[in-house]
Amino acid sequence: MASFAEWTYSIVMAIVQGITEFIPISSSGHLAILDEAFGREAAVDFYFFLHIPTTIAAVIYFREDIKDFILAWLPKNKETMPAERRTTISLIISLLVAAVIYLLFSGYLKDFANNLLVLGLMFVVTAILLVSSEQALKKMKLKKEMGELTPVRAMLIGVFQGFAIFPGISRSGATIAGGLWMGLSRVQATRYSFLLLIPVVIAGSLRDIVRLFQGSLVLPNAWILLVSFVLAGVIGYLTIAWMIKLVSKTSLNWFALYAVLLGIVLIALYLLA
Repeated sequence: MASFAEWTYSIVMAIVQGITEFIPISSSGHLAILDEAFGREAAVDFYFFLHIPTTIAAVIYFREDIKDFILAWLPKNKETMPAERRTTISLIISLLVAAVIYLLFSGYLKDFANNLLVLGLMFVVTAILLVSSEQALKKMKLKKEMGELTPVRAMLIGVFQGFAIFPGISRSGATIAGGLWMGLSRVQATRYSFLLLIPVVIAGSLRDIVRLFQGSLVLPNAWILLVSFVLAGVIGYLTIAWMIKLVSKTSLNWFALYAVLLGIVLIALYLLA
């Protein structure tokens, strides 16, 4: 039977994952901080598991968009759904670029997860990305829709997404920043980020998905997994809806302020240790 500490750890991790996966402050960075706070080594297997319900939440929220992307490739819809076709191509390009970067750097993930200095610096990087993208947005006279992205711009967004493999660099934040740099509006960049999250998490976790079905992942007991799964999924869905509404009228600089302050605290803790 799981202990109270095990329940507390797992529930807190699920809540934090549900919230931070879809706001630009790095879910992996926060989960790594919690591991330090709870005195645990990086629970990479549990990190992976918690991405499943938040990815499902994104699929459910964007189900109409996903359906349109599929329908757009039916021959009868070639002329009537060109924007959906172009968006699908852009997402695939961004995914492929991000996947290459993931493959190159995934071996270093566990080494970085428990290093407070690296975590702190990466949170500062997230803040810089968000602030710089807000400045870029102000200079854009005409905001683009997702379907207007060129292949080169989609590739560059994929680069932003790829380097978010490092804990502390927000996956959503980096992709939103990339989208803003490429001329998308805040809402369009946020939607693109969340849509890209779905295949990125799946593609980046293929090995772990196999291990999940083989039963070789090191995970808590079934009841803890069930509660954590539901919590992360429900909170993730609500966070997506909230974030989409928020970014239409709120600057990303507030998230940048949080990220840089957290980064400074972590760097200070490392230096004082």
